[in-house]
Amino acid sequence: MSTLESELLSLLRQLAKDRRSRESRLAKALLKIYEESRKELYIKFLDAQGGRDTLKLEYLENTIRDIELQMKYYTTQATKARQDAIDEAFVMGQENAARALTAGGTPPYSKISVTGGVGTINRGMIEALVGNVPKLAGRVEAHVLNRIRDELARGAVMGESIPKIARRIMGTGLTQEGLKKPFPSIRARAITIARTEIIRASSAGFIDFADKAQEVIGEEIFFAWITAADGRVDPPCPSLANGTDSRFNSVPGMPGVYRRDNLPVPTIASHPRCRCRLVPVLRSWVKSGALNLATLKGRAA
Repeated sequence: MSTLESELLSLLRQLAKDRRSRESRLAKALLKIYEESRKELYIKFLDAQGGRDTLKLEYLENTIRDIELQMKYYTTQATKARQDAIDEAFVMGQENAARALTAGGTPPYSKISVTGGVGTINRGMIEALVGNVPKLAGRVEAHVLNRIRDELARGAVMGESIPKIARRIMGTGLTQEGLKKPFPSIRARAITIARTEIIRASSAGFIDFADKAQEVIGEEIFFAWITAADGRVDPPCPSLANGTDSRFNSVPGMPGVYRRDNLPVPTIASHPRCRCRLVPVLRSWVKSGALNLATLKGRAA
């Protein structure tokens, strides 16, 4: 392990350790207990329905209802304040990203790609999901937007794939209403929302990680826009990858590589169904030959 990687991982683990709390562990433990209790009580409730003991039925109904309320509370805690789960995902994602920040060539980049799933998960990503109501969900009621946000965060914490998160979104009450041009189906709309919001939040979290890494690394960290070289790619993406988009200036000599203060972000600078990713690049990698930018072009995200 290089000195750079060792320093980064030490810093990231310390950040995770500092943010753990007693409340977070309690929320996780209670959520598990309530889930198991609900299942057990529900079985008893089904058995009691076949009998005549109305008081027992009423007691079981009230107990189940109370547990549902408690589970709702602790699920919210798990999504918004369960630091251990968030930090675990944070460290997992950052360790993958840290490996990509070693001057070892191209292979480490596969660690942070998205191949139909969430890919790198980090604390910044979860916080971006929790702290923002989905921007591209269309005109829907506020309570549905909040449900979508919560399901996005829960799915991300669990490390679920885009299709699985989309199924969560389909259960929020999402419809085709309020759209000038409806999607082919509610499922298609849910998949677009899931991919857009997860990639947007993942990018935000990854940029946040790079900002923290920049405090340790003396050399400036750049970002390469990586896209897929196939029919799924819409026009804005190849131009961003090739450095020909007039809205953004590439680093001199490195087309498609951008500085932090002039950085296009997937789904924001491109389009809602964007599959592109940002990848860290150091000038020294390119100069030494440890990294050939041409080998990154066309890598599916």
